[in-house]
Amino acid sequence: MSETRSYPRRVNTDAGEIEFRLMARPDEAAVLAFAQKLPTHDLLFLPRNISQPKVLSAWINEIERGDITSLLALKQDVVVGCGTLVRDRHSWSPHVGELRMVCPRTSAGRGSAERCRRRPLRSRSAAALKSCRSR
Repeated sequence: MSETRSYPRRVNTDAGEIEFRLMARPDEAAVLAFAQKLPTHDLLFLPRNISQPKVLSAWINEIERGDITSLLALKQDVVVGCGTLVRDRHSWSPHVGELRMVCPRTSAGRGSAERCRRRPLRSRSAAALKSCRSR
């Protein structure tokens, strides 16, 4: 990973202009609204039910501790996707990360999902990774 990015960043896609920014506590309500609109089937692919307020609050706590990095994709200040890079610094393989991405089907084929997938891999927290698996 030779390139790291700073955020926020605006990118033009087939779906229009998308803003990418690091997720923080002030985004909690917008992310919860996004997650609660996702079909249950899509949520089943995640290890946690992010449509529940207590789960989302715990997620943000992990961001604040520096355990994970989450990047939001927004269109006109509405969350349209998110990508999260999870590293377990205490595991047998601290150099391996996991990429979790949620982008609704309405965004499929418009370039925003692919850009959302690549963005966390260009963050500072990804710089030390030697391997990454995606979900």
